[in-house]
Amino acid sequence: MNTTSRMMRTGVMVVGMSLVPFSGTVMALDWPIGTFYYEITRKNAHTGMHTIVSKRQGKDVVVETEEWLDDTGYCHSSKRSEVWRSGRLVSFESSTAGSCSGFVRLFRPSACPWDEFGDPLTVSVIRKGKVLLKQVGQEKSQEISGEALPVNFMNPALRGADQAMQVIDPITGELESMMISREGVEKLSIGGNPTDTERYLVQVPDGQDRHLWYDTRGVWIKMFLQRDAVTFAAADPAKIKSAVTALLGKSSCLRTLPKLTAPSSRRAR
Repeated sequence: MNTTSRMMRTGVMVVGMSLVPFSGTVMALDWPIGTFYYEITRKNAHTGMHTIVSKRQGKDVVVETEEWLDDTGYCHSSKRSEVWRSGRLVSFESSTAGSCSGFVRLFRPSACPWDEFGDPLTVSVIRKGKVLLKQVGQEKSQEISGEALPVNFMNPALRGADQAMQVIDPITGELESMMISREGVEKLSIGGNPTDTERYLVQVPDGQDRHLWYDTRGVWIKMFLQRDAVTFAAADPAKIKSAVTALLGKSSCLRTLPKLTAPSSRRAR
């Protein structure tokens, strides 16, 4: 049994390292705007879906993410919302329900942060001046660096070369450090056409490195986790509705999870 849950949701490096000073300011217009859909496969078997919808609302850019995953001994569904204003993170909200087999719960407890009922984990981050306030579930809010970023590989901040940065796990809210470096230009077949892409490497402490590819517009188009042969690949957004129906139809694990409500987008104080 090989579960990839934790590494798929973060791709973060937690070994000791010095963080390079990095501004959490991101030009809002750099966010690719639109609907993006990714199929998740492991060794050519379809295991899930990941969608990102980014849109402008007045001065803000609102980014909504949904993910469904059913791998061996593990499944989860997640809804997340980010609000960016003038290039800075205003708020982040997430709700994730999950379920694990007894084997995963016993031997990979870090991959299974839910209780036996699969009750959703919630994370809330809101800006207060130069800092961020983070709350996980009903715990007391915690003040964190205003430069921390929720992990979202569509974020243009992650495309800077050779950076170490503080990131927020979108499911558990844990703060971790991530190292990402630019590897250069590579041709990929997109829609049957050879296309120049930029390739990046995200390094992780257990050797589960991941590779990311972006097209010339800065749109994330592919991710590959080499050790577990897991791939996120961009697909036709028109397939989203039918793909969700098909995935839920074959996944008894996902069908038993509590229903999630869309996270509310809060504003900075």
